[in-house]
Amino acid sequence: MPDGAAIIGWVIATTVFAPEARIAFAAVAVLTMKGAWATVMMRRIFAGWIIATMVWMMPSSDTSRPMIVICMTYLVTLGEFPHVVVSSVEGIFPVAGGMLSWSGFFSSLLPTVIGNTVGGVLLVEFFNHAQVVIEESGEGGSK
Repeated sequence: MPDGAAIIGWVIATTVFAPEARIAFAAVAVLTMKGAWATVMMRRIFAGWIIATMVWMMPSSDTSRPMIVICMTYLVTLGEFPHVVVSSVEGIFPVAGGMLSWSGFFSSLLPTVIGNTVGGVLLVEFFNHAQVVIEESGEGGSK
């Protein structure tokens, strides 16, 4: 779990916001942890795929990096695809507030870690395979 995510989740749950806001945050945190395991896993695979795509695009982008980050993270948010960093904050929040045990936190984070990893690895393997196929077919363009 990212240390920064843990600190943010803990601070949000304990100090910064009014009790009404913390109640609303708790409702959001509970919603992100619900769902059938297979459905949850699929949604997290898409998050891993989108974030891996963003990372893949970074080396070839100079001035467009901020826009790429904004657009790709917006897609994750729009699709409600949980990513492990955000899920860490959403999981630490109820732990800090006494609404969730540490074992509940880790069991809810497990499908996120697995799904994000599978999504990211699948995308990287797809691109690596495509590159090898192009090079073997002689369409690589370098001679």
